[in-house]
Amino acid sequence: MVRLPGRMYLVLLALALVATPVWAVTFVGSLSTGDGMLVGSSHWGSGTSLAYSVSRGATDEYWHYTYTFTAAQHGLSNIIFEVSEGSDPFTHENLFNASDAVESDGIKLYGPSPSTPGLTSTFYGAKFEINYEPGGTPRVYVIQFDSDRMPMWGDFYAKNGQTQVYNAGMAELNPGVDPGLMEKLTWGMDAGHDLTVVDMASLYTIGSLQRRHLLVPDTLVFPPPPIPEPLTVTALLLSAAGLGRYLRRRSAL
Repeated sequence: MVRLPGRMYLVLLALALVATPVWAVTFVGSLSTGDGMLVGSSHWGSGTSLAYSVSRGATDEYWHYTYTFTAAQHGLSNIIFEVSEGSDPFTHENLFNASDAVESDGIKLYGPSPSTPGLTSTFYGAKFEINYEPGGTPRVYVIQFDSDRMPMWGDFYAKNGQTQVYNAGMAELNPGVDPGLMEKLTWGMDAGHDLTVVDMASLYTIGSLQRRHLLVPDTLVFPPPPIPEPLTVTALLLSAAGLGRYLRRRSAL
């Protein structure tokens, strides 16, 4: 039998680990009053935008949600992001590492009321209380949190006093399971491909139902890491076994 040098076993093990499939993806998109995808009142009628980024690293335990709210003027008091209701509703147990407070009763149904001026639809959402003022012009707020829930299409509503803004698709049904988004998700999970950035602008045209919404947490929980392909598993086992024999031989010397 031909025995490989000990260093070769280490190299094989390193190569097998590198070859193990990983899956990482970042979805990005934006809505603004300038492109008609946001509807704002008063000071937020123009110069207002909301950019979002939803990412999951190869070794991350949760999805990471980041929303950047920009207004030409006028501060932000609170912002509500739709979360999934259904038979397994989103709760505080699905929310981690939030940059801004969500009160104990902050995840619930929201609809037209004196505290939500301009809101004409009802949706289940999580309200983030903004307790800081960035100053300067424009005003930029970054809201971040982690969740075990995968992204879906949904709505948002933000306000300060009687000034409010929301996505243009608020009164419409949210897009369902569309091939464009799910293809990216399943392609990554099934094959372990690394999708660095998927821009919603590259998948959907301006004015489409998807572009009138944004990505928010769904009912589906975070998927487990992809299972290594059979060849990779074999390489790992062979390399580990060889490394074990090499170490035992060295210790016997």
